[in-house]
Amino acid sequence: MIIINHHYSLTPEWQNEVIQQTNARHINNEITIVPEKLGDGTIYFTQVLPALSVHLLDMVFTTGITINRYPSHQNLYVLQYDISNKHNKLIIDNITHDIGNKGDIQLTVIDSQFPNTFIPVVNERTFGLRLTVDKDFLNLHLKNEDIFKAIEKNHSFNSFIDSETKILIYSLRNKSVFDISYSSFLKGITLKVFANFINTHKNKTQINNEIIKSDIEAINKTTNYLAENLYGPFPSILLLSKMAGMSPTKYKLTFTKIHNTSPNKYFIKEKMIFSNKLLTSKDFTSLTEIAQLLNYSKVCYFTFQYFKVFQHKPCEDFKKKEIKNSP
Repeated sequence: MIIINHHYSLTPEWQNEVIQQTNARHINNEITIVPEKLGDGTIYFTQVLPALSVHLLDMVFTTGITINRYPSHQNLYVLQYDISNKHNKLIIDNITHDIGNKGDIQLTVIDSQFPNTFIPVVNERTFGLRLTVDKDFLNLHLKNEDIFKAIEKNHSFNSFIDSETKILIYSLRNKSVFDISYSSFLKGITLKVFANFINTHKNKTQINNEIIKSDIEAINKTTNYLAENLYGPFPSILLLSKMAGMSPTKYKLTFTKIHNTSPNKYFIKEKMIFSNKLLTSKDFTSLTEIAQLLNYSKVCYFTFQYFKVFQHKPCEDFKKKEIKNSP
């Protein structure tokens, strides 16, 4: 087991701790290329604003590793987004959370004054976006007492990633950090992700004041059901409303108020986000395979839905399975 200890800062010097402990290569004070003894991948860091920085971890670790983050010398919040293929472990106050696409949580807001430990899964792609934000800067833009009370009590706040932010982060998965325009692209994505976080959680405070807790929990139950059934067709509103214990009309209105979109549109968007993962997995030989797997009988309709979400065709993201010739 390899152990790395570091702390976060808004400026690049925090990277030196990682570089010294791993003997990683460092390029232009932005790109850290990890050595083969750890795995394959990069860490990309850039400062977006004086009060906002971002680093992107894109790695396949081939050996067990524990990353301990010590208290920061600055007053910061860390917005930790994780869309990894498998569950990673995040330990805060001796409580272990499964994070990643299929984990208990996908987004964690952490107080940098308290330590935590990150343990990535081995031999699977770990993909995480970390926004480091000055506390005063976030407090200025986000008026949500529930989040700050949760952080004060538990040293973190856990949530899921909204669909719009998922699309933004997935767009980074298909870009090379060595592209000349990558820094500008990442900065643009970071600002949009930060704006989405502010808008989403500002609205959630208003929503929580308007909708009773039991109704929110009922909608969340059906949201999880949709996420677990992306291979099939959209379940009927009647089925979902019964699951939530509501009338169909109340269910549609409540779902739309919480997610700012209809159940059907939400389902399609989540399905397209999932299809992006399939397209880049190198597990398929044709778009037809993926379309049929997702219950689309025609590739043209799958392409139409994909374009509406990502503004480009699925063939542009498709990575074909390599077929090895028999000796």
